[in-house]
Amino acid sequence: IPNSEFDFYIAKATSQTGICSVLGLGKTHENDSYGIDIRSTYEHLQDAMTAKYGLFKSYDFLSAGSIWKNPNDSAMAFYKHEKHLASFWSSEYSSINLGNLESIGLIVHALNSSDTYLNLKYEFKNINKCNEIMDSNDNAGL
Repeated sequence: IPNSEFDFYIAKATSQTGICSVLGLGKTHENDSYGIDIRSTYEHLQDAMTAKYGLFKSYDFLSAGSIWKNPNDSAMAFYKHEKHLASFWSSEYSSINLGNLESIGLIVHALNSSDTYLNLKYEFKNINKCNEIMDSNDNAGL
């Protein structure tokens, strides 16, 4: 069932493995240079995911040496990949109710210095085989 925070979903699949990952592309949070709106949405979704999947590993840090340290630099720091806000659920972290899922990731990104968005990625247990097949056929579609 789609979540209203996400505008699009992309499925990755091969004929041999079926679907191996689903990526939800989040709505753009415009004029969010402070990252307040995206953090609120992220925390809301993290809470919902935790209620369903249990324990997780999260990252919330600014890379050492980043010049984007002021509060209004949050979106730019995400855009430059110097600020990281993400949560991951997997059996490695003692998450529960994963079924056929290998891992789930909720990750904050930015389009520029003021517009932020989330990605939510589900990877199934067949992801490695799927990637092997896709890598071996990489040039077949040219």
